[in-house]
Order: sequence, then structure tokens, then C-alpha cells
Amino acid sequence: MLDFLHELNKEQYAAVSSDINKHMLVIAGAGTGKTKALVSRYAFLMENHFATDRIMAITFTKKAAEEMQQRISKISRQKLHYHNSWIANFHRIANKILRDNYKAANFDSDNFRLIDRNEQKTLLKNEILSNENLLDADLINFITICNESENERQKRLQNFYDNVINNFGNDNKENQKIQLVEYKKENKQENNKAEIIDIATQQITNISNISNISNSTDLEKLFLDVDKSTADAFALKQILEDINYFKELGIRADDYLLLANNQYVETTSQNKYTIEFLSDYANLIYQFNNCEINETNSEKLNKLTLELFFKGENKLNMQNIFNTQERMNCYKKFYTIYKAYENYCFQNDIVDFSESLLRCYELLRKNKLLLNKYQQQFKHILIDEFQDTNQLQYRWLALLCNNENYFFAVGDDDQ
Repeated sequence: MLDFLHELNKEQYAAVSSDINKHMLVIAGAGTGKTKALVSRYAFLMENHFATDRIMAITFTKKAAEEMQQRISKISRQKLHYHNSWIANFHRIANKILRDNYKAANFDSDNFRLIDRNEQKTLLKNEILSNENLLDADLINFITICNESENERQKRLQNFYDNVINNFGNDNKENQKIQLVEYKKENKQENNKAEIIDIATQQITNISNISNISNSTDLEKLFLDVDKSTADAFALKQILEDINYFKELGIRADDYLLLANNQYVETTSQNKYTIEFLSDYANLIYQFNNCEINETNSEKLNKLTLELFFKGENKLNMQNIFNTQERMNCYKKFYTIYKAYENYCFQNDIVDFSESLLRCYELLRKNKLLLNKYQQQFKHILIDEFQDTNQLQYRWLALLCNNENYFFAVGDDDQ
């Protein structure tokens, strides 16, 4: 028996020495030696005469990949050739494939520029937002309010009511603030901005005996009074996160616009919204998820797209504070920023981390000959921390899978 196999427990040994012509999913908790099993599996494959360029091992960080290489070299009797091994994180592997096939991936050369998150932020701020003047006050307010926590929201609402009293109340302002807060506790009607402002108008009129609060614009400014000292930086950070978020779902700027243009139908009687989409967008989503469109899964489509666009129920509720037209205006402003950023990167051969995997996925999906080449090359694909894969990473892996290669994945279903 190989020396490194002696160091495995019963469960690790069973996984590592399992049939090399079958897929294997190892599920175990934290600290149980999942990565040790994966490292040992790599060494086991090398002992079974698989060259390092035929094995892909994927981790989530550069540091983890380097540690994996060191651990494999330490336990294996076979020499690990670093120069042609494919032990790396998703982005590094995607980057290598793109550089090896730069013409097919529509780059001018294999020397395209790969940027990190800090460089991405600087580019977005200096080359896109400043030149085009795209980040205006309406979008900053929208982004800030839609992404604030419940505590931040309650604090801002309290500031709003305080400001209403300070601007429109009479001499007994502290008592008026208390009355308005008590009213709010008893009447939880804060579905949207218009209702909140209407409540404030009615109650301050009753409390202060003032009947001339008619300037809704002033009240709206008070409602949208976000912290200007942090709002600009927060909006920039959130735009960057949203661009990367949609890229990691395989949604380009033009795909996003399809969604934005068709995601709301207002039912005026209840002031609620339902989801409706063009068939083109429905097909886009289901093509990405390898599903077929039919009547029975229309509800799943609505749920999926809701999750994609709003990133959760709380964000949807926060966006409902704004009316349909306000939302649409901000969605289109975000699209303009996303599209300008996308075009700038395309024109200047710049690739961010999210783009590298998306571009690689698109390349392999559209180029069947190239896809077949890599399917044939990698007979074994090993994935560490499988539970952390996002949707694009999972689809990229699924694309590489065929009937002649095999996956060995380790993960923790509790994480």
C-alpha cells in the first residue's frame, strides 16, 4: 500500500481509493480532513499514471492552491511538474484558458490585463462614473436605501420624522416627535415612500395644527436624506458588487436590460407588483440553467428571476419603497453604467476576476471544438470546498463534464 494511504482514516481511504472511473462527492464537516482526501486523491491518480496536465484541481484562493501543490509534492512518489499542472483557483484556470486561446476569445493578444477588485473600483470611478457623470443623486439615494440594513432603515426613518417635526412642527416639538413615533408603532404602514410621506403629512398636521404642509418635494428630500459623507463611496462599492454579482450569474448588461424592462406589472388596486418577462429573457435564464420552458415551471421562472434581480426578499421590499417609474429610471442608469464599464473593458482588453470566468464559460459554450479539447484533456477534475461554488462556477464545471472524465468533489453541506 502507498505510504500516504496509511495516514488516512477509514472514510478518507474509501474515498481516495474509490474507482477512478466514477464520480465521487465527499460530504463531511469542518476539520474532518476533506482537503487531505482531495490531495491524496490527486497523488493516487498520479500513482495510477495520470500526468499532471490531465488532472485539474480547483481551490478558491491562490494561497490554498500553493499549499495543495506543496502537500501533493510531499506525499507523492511521482514528481509534480508545476509548470504544466492545473492546480489553481477558478479565475487562474480561466485566465490560462483565455490566454491560450486569446483570438477565439476576441482579445487582441494574450497579454490582456487582469485586474483585481481594487483596480476594478478605480477604473469604474475614474474612467466610467466621472467621465459620463452617471452616478447622480437619485441613483445614490436609491442604492443606499435599497441596500441598507433594517437598523439603518429604522434610524433613517426616525431621522425623517424628526426632520419633519423640526421643519414643520410648532413650539412643542419634542412632544410631537413622541406622538408621531407612537403613531408609527401602532400603524405599521410603511410600504412605500408615498405612504410614509402621506402618514407624516397627516400626523404632523393633526399634531401641530398646521394645515399648510403641501410641498411633497420638501418632504421627499427629507425622506431621502441619506448620509452624504458615506453615500457616494457606498454607492460605488455597491455598483461594483452588483456588476460582479450579475456577471457571476452569466448576465451581461444587455441581458440585465431585458430583465429591467420587463420585471414589473403594477396592480394599482393593491399597490403590489408581480413579475412578467419577455420570452427572450425567459429563454435566456432557462438556457443558462439547462431547463426547458413549459407551463408547469413558470412559477419557478418567476422565483428564479426574482432572486437574480433583487438578491433576496428584503431587497425587493426595500425597492418597493420607490414607485415603478423611479425604479425603472434607476435600473436603466445602472444598465448604462454596467454597459459603459463592459464596453471600456472590451475595447481595452481588460478582464476582472468575474469577467475571466464568464468569458471562459462563453468561449467554451460557443466553441464546441475547444470545449471538446479540454474535455478530452482533463480526465479528472477535483474541486475543494464544493459548497462554495457560485452558479457560474457550477455551470462552467458542468460544461467540462462529459462521459469520459470524472469529478471528485469535497464539501460541507452545513456551510
